[in-house]
Amino acid sequence: MDEKRESIRVLVVDDERSVADSLALILQASGYEATAAYSGEEAVGLCEAGNPHIVVSDIVMGPMSGFDLAIWLAEHHPACRIILMSAHSFHDPLVAKSVRRGFDFVPKPIHPDKFLAKLAAPYVEPDSSAEPLEETKASEDQ
Repeated sequence: MDEKRESIRVLVVDDERSVADSLALILQASGYEATAAYSGEEAVGLCEAGNPHIVVSDIVMGPMSGFDLAIWLAEHHPACRIILMSAHSFHDPLVAKSVRRGFDFVPKPIHPDKFLAKLAAPYVEPDSSAEPLEETKASEDQ
């Protein structure tokens, strides 16, 4: 196993248990320290307790969406890398908003090799000059 990966804590969040568990197993088999959560609220609790390096979350969940989780993470754990995933197209409002906000994105269904390559790729910080959330919301309502 890759010792560098063993020290990287990844939290996988999806309201579909089979997806979260499968991705966590793939990550564990590849040497990451991975945990699964099944809601945004559960993820917040785990992040407060464990401070992951990377959070991979489905976007479309309820009551707390992956986008809402990403905003919370950006505020409370700014060093955490956020990767959002969805089976919805870029035309879905939450997916489009997530991409505009600069969050990393992977489409579902997830191919394990591409997913692992995404995690291994150098992380590029989101553009800090991106529109504030309030302005983005206001422009979408018009």
